[in-house]
Amino acid sequence: MSGGSGTGAVSYVVSSGPGEIVEGTNLVVTAGSGTIMIVATQAQDDLYFATSATGTVTAVKADQTITFAAISNQVTTNTVALSATASSGLTVSFTVSAGPGSITGEVLAFTGSGSVSVSASQSGDANWNEAINAINTFTVAKASATVTLADLSQTYDGTARSVTATTAPAGLTVDFTYDGSTTAPTAAGSYAVVGTINDANYEGSVNGTLKVNKATATVTLGGLLQTYDGTGRMISATTTPAGLTVDFTYDGSTTAPTDAGSYAVIGTINEANYSGSANGTLMVSKATASVTLGGLLQTYDGTPKYLTATTAPAGLAVDFMYDGSATAPTAAGSYAVIGTVNDNDWQGSSTGLLVVARGIDTITFGATNHVYDGTAKAVTVTSLNGQTVAVSYDGAATEPINAGTYTVMGIVDAANWTSTNTATLTIEKADQTISNFLPSDGTSFMRGTNTA
Repeated sequence: MSGGSGTGAVSYVVSSGPGEIVEGTNLVVTAGSGTIMIVATQAQDDLYFATSATGTVTAVKADQTITFAAISNQVTTNTVALSATASSGLTVSFTVSAGPGSITGEVLAFTGSGSVSVSASQSGDANWNEAINAINTFTVAKASATVTLADLSQTYDGTARSVTATTAPAGLTVDFTYDGSTTAPTAAGSYAVVGTINDANYEGSVNGTLKVNKATATVTLGGLLQTYDGTGRMISATTTPAGLTVDFTYDGSTTAPTDAGSYAVIGTINEANYSGSANGTLMVSKATASVTLGGLLQTYDGTPKYLTATTAPAGLAVDFMYDGSATAPTAAGSYAVIGTVNDNDWQGSSTGLLVVARGIDTITFGATNHVYDGTAKAVTVTSLNGQTVAVSYDGAATEPINAGTYTVMGIVDAANWTSTNTATLTIEKADQTISNFLPSDGTSFMRGTNTA
């Protein structure tokens, strides 16, 4: 400030308002804004009387600025100590103007991920206008967490087979997908599992494979004792739990056997959710056939006497035993016989008595007409089959000598042959002659005398 036109000293004083005179001539605004009234007084000098004048000055608040250093991108688990300065030297305050953050004191923490804006403000005072807010905007990413899957090997029980997980840090929520679905599987099988952290501040995932094993079921085989009937002899099975499908093999084949015999069988459960099997032995017994023996009455002819048999069903092979031997008898006699079916699928037998009667031999007689000559007259008797023939003449074994007729009987009574035949032996009287009935010496015969 400067004085008037005289030479007298000029002094200044603030009569009202927020100001003061410093160093005689400098006006300083002391507080805020308003009208400052100043009184200027000039002392008298040789030419002028003392005088004073009043003037006013309007005081306004000063502007201020905030310096707020940029905040780098953060993760949710970080904290940031906030710091900013105002050109006025006044204290700066902070607020989260957008995004998942919170401020305690001057420490910024995060409640989630996303874009966060922090405003630094200074509202001013009596001397300073409110500063324009300084805003820092940055990105907050979720912190990494680890996930460890558990219960990846389970067994079917008809309920959903959910996996579990642990996290570091502990206690985080984990969402699961199974082959892309959020529904936990029930059926046995293999499933691609992804466990993903569901948390505002953490992220992380892990892949694995859930193996749902088939549950063990029991198999009880049935129909292991059967009888041949020409059709496939399939066995049956019951299961626990009930109603499961069972596949069978018979000596390694899926085709049920028809023939009688013994077969190693395996019944194996064929189900998506159950496993189990059972071993056993299927016994297919031979069916019973009837045997009717034939040829039980035969006659010796020097050849083996084989039986015959018919069977029901027809056409079955039958083996025979004759008094315990497989060799058919030749000789006449009685034989205990057994006819036994010899077949893979049928069984049966019959017993009987084979009677081989003796053969009827042929007896031939030789010459049966003779003339008495004083000697025994035998008839030649022969057997067609070379057997010994017993000969009798009128019932006597002695060959006759005297003329006459005789009944000749030839009898064959051998082990295997028999025969009887008769013929008539005729011994005719012999002719006779008379000679030398007169004495050759001429002897004379006298009456009343005999001479022989």
